[in-house]
Amino acid sequence: GDLLPNANVDFCCWMCYQYTPEDLEKYHEVDLANLRNYRIKRMITMINNASGGYSRRKLGKTKDGKEIKRQYTTPNHVVCFLGVLLNRLESGRGQRTYKYIDLGAGLGRLCSILPRGSKAVEIEQDRFENGGKRTPWIEWLNQDVLSIEFYQAHYNSYDIVVSNPDFEVALPFIVVGFHLLRKANKDARLYYILPSDFFEASALRSRIFKLLDFKIEVEYKLGHLTYLESDPLGQKLTVDSLFVLKLGREDKFQHRVVNARLAGML
Repeated sequence: GDLLPNANVDFCCWMCYQYTPEDLEKYHEVDLANLRNYRIKRMITMINNASGGYSRRKLGKTKDGKEIKRQYTTPNHVVCFLGVLLNRLESGRGQRTYKYIDLGAGLGRLCSILPRGSKAVEIEQDRFENGGKRTPWIEWLNQDVLSIEFYQAHYNSYDIVVSNPDFEVALPFIVVGFHLLRKANKDARLYYILPSDFFEASALRSRIFKLLDFKIEVEYKLGHLTYLESDPLGQKLTVDSLFVLKLGREDKFQHRVVNARLAGML
């Protein structure tokens, strides 16, 4: 028999509970909205506590005391690869209009391949300004992705969410990204660049993965990457992947893996 656990039966979580028609009749719409906002606050707090294990190197402080962090950017060949995947998606969607957003857009590498009118969100002021200059066809937002105000304004609004997040905030970025997806679109997806062992390398992250209502559809192995413009030949010791994530729990504990580097796709 199949030794894999039944994700729908063996794991459940109050954060993933989907309201039934009976709930919608029983509770006032405002009460449900307040409960949803409360759930996302609790969710982000809990997941922030489970996101440890990664940190961005601090390079010092400015004269006014602000921390200077090492700046990372997505390698060009990875950006082009994501562009190919999204172009295939575009060609197969017919007359439907998709809405795109890049979370933690940095200097605008990933969002540079998104269609005109897409949105990019960056919290750091200097990167927000530079990214806007590099990609003027993108609508840039200088906001905090993990704030309740951002969540309320963008909930259930996008078809495709892309991100190469700082790994120390990657887990809450995934959760928020799923809440931004249009629930009515079964083809809505997240495209996230993460360490290949991201979900299993930590017991807490593994448990969060089991609980939340999403699954990995495809994992594209990218190999050893460098994210530093100042050191283009340097490589991480660990391997990263481009994960295509979707809502749902069917076949949650198995997914397709494509070694994009060995296949010559990069």
